[in-house]
Amino acid sequence: MSIKEALVVLNLLTAVKVQTFKLLARISQAASADELWRASDRAEGFVLGLETVEALDAASIEGVVWRI
Repeated sequence: MSIKEALVVLNLLTAVKVQTFKLLARISQAASADELWRASDRAEGFVLGLETVEALDAASIEGVVWRI
């Protein structure tokens, strides 16, 4: 399953999808280990925020991650 397919399965709001793609781009384009850690920390915080506002639950996120 591709990342785009995973986002369709999760049925996220457009704004959330856009931010997700921006975060993934920062991770994939990191030029150093430090940049990669910062980008991944930011993405982790974003997911935590989605869980906090109950936009997604941990089981949904984990289920999609394992399919990618």
